[in-house]
Amino acid sequence: MKHFKRLTTDQRAEILKHIPIGGDLISLCNLAGVTVAQFRLEIKRDPAFAEEVARAEATVELLHMGNVKKAAQDEKNWRAGVWWIERRCRLRAAGDGRAFSDAHAVDLVDEVAQVVTQQIPDPDVSRRVVDGLVDLIERETGDRTTDPSPDEISIEMTKLPSQEDPS
Repeated sequence: MKHFKRLTTDQRAEILKHIPIGGDLISLCNLAGVTVAQFRLEIKRDPAFAEEVARAEATVELLHMGNVKKAAQDEKNWRAGVWWIERRCRLRAAGDGRAFSDAHAVDLVDEVAQVVTQQIPDPDVSRRVVDGLVDLIERETGDRTTDPSPDEISIEMTKLPSQEDPS
């Protein structure tokens, strides 16, 4: 399975510094020089970083929601209230399994890649299948900002029980 380099301290700081501005994930990753896939893997690998990101995102979201609520207090700005209701309903729907987000797609491809490496005994074949899956998800989610250098990617193969040493 492809593994990306860990985010550096500077890349993490760059992302955390700009979340309060309200930038989207792709822009934040482009600014830090990482792919969205690298960012998501880092979030999975490091719960403390994931918590920092979640707090920063929640802070900026609540700030803007407060501004919308304040604007909606004036009757002539009724559209702000309607926008808020529509936004909340869409977010609620995305969280209850009826919507399939890019993050869910990345997680699914990651799990499929693990099954492929476990079930296809030929490392070259499983590597090509996993690479194809990663390319597909990057193409569909727009995760690839630049082509990684060879030292950024490694393929991790899981041995099948029949391949394990009997010792």
